[in-house]
Amino acid sequence: MNLFWRCSFIIFSSTIYFEGGDGGTVRTSTSITASTGSSVDLTCTYTVGSGESVYSGLIVWQAKITGTSDYETFATFSPPGGGNNSFTTTNSAMNLKDRAELLKVTSEGSGTYRAVMRILEVQCLDEKEYQCSVTFIYLNLGPQTKNAVTSLTVQAPAEQPYDVPVAEPSNIEENMKINLFCTANVGKPPGKIKWWRFSDQIYAPFLVAESSEIPVVQPGVCAYNVTFSIQPLVTKDDDQSVWRCSVDNKLLTSLHDQDKPNQETARINVFCTHSIHLLWKIPKAFLFLVVY
Repeated sequence: MNLFWRCSFIIFSSTIYFEGGDGGTVRTSTSITASTGSSVDLTCTYTVGSGESVYSGLIVWQAKITGTSDYETFATFSPPGGGNNSFTTTNSAMNLKDRAELLKVTSEGSGTYRAVMRILEVQCLDEKEYQCSVTFIYLNLGPQTKNAVTSLTVQAPAEQPYDVPVAEPSNIEENMKINLFCTANVGKPPGKIKWWRFSDQIYAPFLVAESSEIPVVQPGVCAYNVTFSIQPLVTKDDDQSVWRCSVDNKLLTSLHDQDKPNQETARINVFCTHSIHLLWKIPKAFLFLVVY
């Protein structure tokens, strides 16, 4: 009889251990978006229920290891009055510690607290999943760990084209096609390259063409190089014109499209072609021979 009660108690206790602890909760934003060079907060909000405790080192931020389903801890936090926050020695911590700070855990009232890791200068390599993990200690039940996951997406502005475009061929005649090439990092999300023509004596530029290539976005990659070429037919009206290659993506909103990061040609000279008409009179005849 004693053995029966002993076995029943062990089974009952085990069930409580794994199913207990419904009071403690952990929350964070589902997703966060930031731009390279900006700052961003990873905020973990946790609530401690009745009969629960959270101790120093049991509040952690973790980063997902690329190519795996595993997470590694890069920072540990202490509840108010419980000690100092600190970075660990993992690879994720080494990537962050010189450009991030761990804010003191603050109380929001009603048993709710916030643990914040602030990245002061976001880099593309920060794009990954992060997990806040809090271990709650329950009276007579032992520890229970609860997690919340967020995903950080990093964006990057488009950049100035790499080279000054040069019209080819160098000796341009009217009604001739010229070749213009432009290569640039179109940023993330990938933007477009646009070609503009600035004609002599005309203030407003004319949009000639824009690229249609859209690079496939890869996790943790913020630079996407695109080459866009055009072969416009020039006329005498294009003499002294300037051809500009500009780059745009959704992060560049403060400038007109033609003024966004760009490079432009020198003024091009378009030479006119003329026909020479020679009139020959055939002696003793009313015939004329015209040679062009």
